[in-house]
Amino acid sequence: MFESPKYEKISPQYVNEASMLAEQRMHKLIEAARDLGVEIFSLEDGEEKILEQVKQGFPQRYELVVQKLRDEGLKLSDLPKDVLLDRMLGIDMMFTFQGKNYAVDVTSGKHTVVKNKERKFQAMESLYKQLGIDRALIIRLKEDVTDDMVLDLFARLEVLDDKGDIFSVIVRYPETKIKK
Repeated sequence: MFESPKYEKISPQYVNEASMLAEQRMHKLIEAARDLGVEIFSLEDGEEKILEQVKQGFPQRYELVVQKLRDEGLKLSDLPKDVLLDRMLGIDMMFTFQGKNYAVDVTSGKHTVVKNKERKFQAMESLYKQLGIDRALIIRLKEDVTDDMVLDLFARLEVLDDKGDIFSVIVRYPETKIKK
């Protein structure tokens, strides 16, 4: 009997095809923004340090993720760093823009999903800042990426610098309201 390789099971947890498509669109959006000076980055801290910080600062989150992995037949040591960040911190990707580091959690979900993600980011703000993340973005992305969308998002991020110390930001496409 053929058994699928273990790495096929180790991936971000997509709720459905729409959520996977939203994440693919986000990667396309960030790639299109490279001309604006956007750079994709990864945390300098290694997996062990990140895990220790989550375990110490947010033990319930840590235990929840460990238990979910056990249910899937996996251990934390099985996860590559990008999947660890997704599972443990809820970060789909990170980028730098105008000297600020942004963590992004992209979704195709409804208002309640977005609000739950925002609460998670706000609750873990101190940890994200320890890791060098200046702002957290929750982006609801339910349409194909356009050049106008790319320009709109980064114009919004430029304006944030004039509004003080805002940590988490919600951006919705096609709805274009930005909320604190």
